[in-house]
Amino acid sequence: MAINALSEIGLERLVSGDVALSYRLLRYINTAQFPLRGQIGSIKQAVALLGMENVRRWATLTIFAEIGDKPRELFMTALTRARFCQKAGQTDHSGPGRLLDCVLAIERDDFEQADTIVPHAGEHYLESLTWTNATAKQLIG
Repeated sequence: MAINALSEIGLERLVSGDVALSYRLLRYINTAQFPLRGQIGSIKQAVALLGMENVRRWATLTIFAEIGDKPRELFMTALTRARFCQKAGQTDHSGPGRLLDCVLAIERDDFEQADTIVPHAGEHYLESLTWTNATAKQLIG
């Protein structure tokens, strides 16, 4: 079954069928990142609170984080680049590859070039690094 064709019930069953994934989802939703009144104890509650799209994103990140034959830094770099493109692309969606060019300029320490592509690129990148570290800590431990 394709993941975008899953219903909420199907997604709940898919996550529930994997003990490690279930444990990670409950650990993730019961962190301080989600100010909830009580502890979430079921996958059904977690899916209902997060929503299907967020659970799909979380599951995708978790699965990528488990790819053991690649260095952790490769995952961290990909995650930072993706978050940067998401954050910086919220104001202007022109030019395919423009955001990747920007993040690559930042990685080369060429902040002047990066700022010509995306204003305040360094701030977006710093926020992306912070988000990546927090997300990786939740996913990888």
